[in-house]
Amino acid sequence: MSWYAYINTTTNLVLGIKEHDVPPTPAPHKIELQEGEELDRGWTYVPNGTPRFNPPVAPRSWTAYQFLLRFTEAELTGIRAASVNDPVTWRFLTLATAAQEVNSDDPTTVGGMDYLVAQNLLTAQRKAEILGA
Repeated sequence: MSWYAYINTTTNLVLGIKEHDVPPTPAPHKIELQEGEELDRGWTYVPNGTPRFNPPVAPRSWTAYQFLLRFTEAELTGIRAASVNDPVTWRFLTLATAAQEVNSDDPTTVGGMDYLVAQNLLTAQRKAEILGA
């Protein structure tokens, strides 16, 4: 008998955990658990991570000033420079600057940070560090 995690392949969230006598039909959303791995529904699967499953991070919030100070000077300078010609980056920077509070789990924050990663203005690791993951 082996245990398998069922993963949402879009979000990498664990949807459930199930024990099988016979391995289920292989699929990207079925991950065989290794001995001693700890996880639960709602945890995030990180394919090449150690550990491979991480518990949800409690949402955090900052003032606009506190949030912007989480970026390095080079990161913030690069984002500011990109915002001159990129309306999506401009919008995110403007909203982050004007916000009374920036929440780590707000869709605008998450989407903006994902966009910065996609534009190579941040690494995924720095995004996680900045958002407190």
